[in-house]
Amino acid sequence: MRFKGEVALITGGGTGIGREIARLLARDGASVAVCGRTAATLEETARLAATGGKAKAFPCDITRPEQVARLVQQVEESFGPVSILVNNAGIARFAPLWQLSVEDYDAMMDVNVKGAFLCSRAVIPGMIERKRGRILNVASVAGVRPYPNQGGYVASKHAILGLSKVMALELQPHGIQVQTLSPGGVDTPLSRGSRNDVDFSDWMRPEEVAEAAIFLLSQEGIAVTDHLILRRRKATAWTNASG
Repeated sequence: MRFKGEVALITGGGTGIGREIARLLARDGASVAVCGRTAATLEETARLAATGGKAKAFPCDITRPEQVARLVQQVEESFGPVSILVNNAGIARFAPLWQLSVEDYDAMMDVNVKGAFLCSRAVIPGMIERKRGRILNVASVAGVRPYPNQGGYVASKHAILGLSKVMALELQPHGIQVQTLSPGGVDTPLSRGSRNDVDFSDWMRPEEVAEAAIFLLSQEGIAVTDHLILRRRKATAWTNASG
């Protein structure tokens, strides 16, 4: 088992990509902590993941520093020190920039960027002390190219890519690997709740993105992938991130 003995914390683990990453990590031996705001979906993820390994649900608002600190403490009490962090939580609010509310813009920046910052900051000291750890930030092709009506979302995903680059530089001397995964269109509850103008039949499935996440997290040896972009098969090739 590739992740035997590892403790993985996955944000946004209730549905979609986060749920599939949790399932695969547990199957490969990790003790998996899934966090999010909706207890019912988290419990369902934990139940599914636990069929192949160890998993537990931890409701948490990752935009609240005190809740994040308590989350990490609870995970460590249940499973041990966090050795893998997957910053997967994200929300989207689509509208032309001049029609986007300040509240929606702030919400995207809080969850998509601040949440990743707070969770990373909470586990990094322990990783530095142990001189090992992995952090995977799930971004989006919206972090490398613009999309109309997605100004706030695009801004948040560009921000998480910038944060990832700095984290990778700062943490490399401490034996901590930071990687970023940027998928294009994925058929998730988030996508279906945000878009009613697309045909989801040729969009990627969460399990496909999760397989890519496992590939990144399992890399050993000399070679390492800093940033992996996934596109839909029917999207235009070689556009540096067609979604």
